[in-house]
Amino acid sequence: MREPSGHMYAMHRYLPDHVIERSEYYQDFYIREGLRYSCGGMVVDGDFRLIMAVHRPVNHVPYDDSTIQALQRVLDHLPNIFRVRQTAAQAHARTPMMAAALDALPRAVIVVDDEMRVHYLNAAANTMLERSTEIRVQSNRFAAADPHVAPQLKKRIRDVCAACPAVEPLPLYALDSAGRPALEIHVVPLKPQLSLQFDRQTRPLAMVLPRRRFQDPAQPEGSERPFSLSRAEMALATGLASGLTPAQCADRAGVRISTVRSQIKSIFAKTGARRIADIVALFSD
Repeated sequence: MREPSGHMYAMHRYLPDHVIERSEYYQDFYIREGLRYSCGGMVVDGDFRLIMAVHRPVNHVPYDDSTIQALQRVLDHLPNIFRVRQTAAQAHARTPMMAAALDALPRAVIVVDDEMRVHYLNAAANTMLERSTEIRVQSNRFAAADPHVAPQLKKRIRDVCAACPAVEPLPLYALDSAGRPALEIHVVPLKPQLSLQFDRQTRPLAMVLPRRRFQDPAQPEGSERPFSLSRAEMALATGLASGLTPAQCADRAGVRISTVRSQIKSIFAKTGARRIADIVALFSD
């Protein structure tokens, strides 16, 4: 504490081995816990005094100059770390940070209360609503266009906003104009500590997660294969759908893994899938 602040100090330079051997403090606390060498520093930041201490086990060597320099860089940045932490802890700063995180998600996220009032839409949700006829937001109220689906959606939102949230694991399907399932919708509760950031009254909120379904492939007639897949691509797709990994598919087909990766890219392009899980969903039947 007497040394100038802003520097990391290796304690072995101040307390040699013969002092440690006679020190009740070291023998009763540090050595008993398996610690021997320590390095510490202090930095003053306004009204705060920040202290960083790093310890090494008994069987480790003393701190060398390069390690002390690395720890010095951490000490220099310690005030910045605490400033970020304080900013994140402020309630008014959490909402924009949460919104930025949700906007980065490729999946649509709609935050609503039990009366179907919309509290937040991320970028993907806004894009989906512009193109969708199955769901809509009017007068800041969220609803499904289909009169049969709308009450089911409202009930699920109320269920997850209840004191003891009840979550339906199976998705709800919004139908298109032809009566076919078009949107797959999951409804999950928003954690209470996150709800506070969207609604100062701390009322329960729900997250509605809609996504466009992949159309089921047409059943092949004769030698016809869906999506104009080649024979090798069709074999790979069905193999992945049955639970095989790309490496296992390569071994079974007797080809290199790079060939399988190229075939997966081709399947993505032909089916519109973006990941292997989508291929599994398309071909699992």
